[in-house]
Amino acid sequence: MSAEDKPLKLAGEKDAGKTITLEREETLRIVLPENPTAGYRWRLDRNPGLLELKQSRFRPAAPRRSGAAGERIFEFSSRRGGRARIFFSYLRTWEKRSLKKVSFAIEVRP
Repeated sequence: MSAEDKPLKLAGEKDAGKTITLEREETLRIVLPENPTAGYRWRLDRNPGLLELKQSRFRPAAPRRSGAAGERIFEFSSRRGGRARIFFSYLRTWEKRSLKKVSFAIEVRP
């Protein structure tokens, strides 16, 4: 099955704290609002291994304007069955404390 054929599940900041259930080989895309021009970026803090991070990219808001916010898109592939929690921090890399933290409970069916 090619990457384009794999089922896709979407989640966002509104889903933080909830359980996301996936089938094996299903793709999970987490979309979080981000404003890198203010120095803030989302960072994946902990991924216990149920999911493989395939990509992390920034998508600017449309229409594109200098200094405009956008979205950070994390795309994962489910690797094996089980339960875990993944954690993200929204921070400026030069600061010690994050502005915000979110987590998602993940269940991958065997």
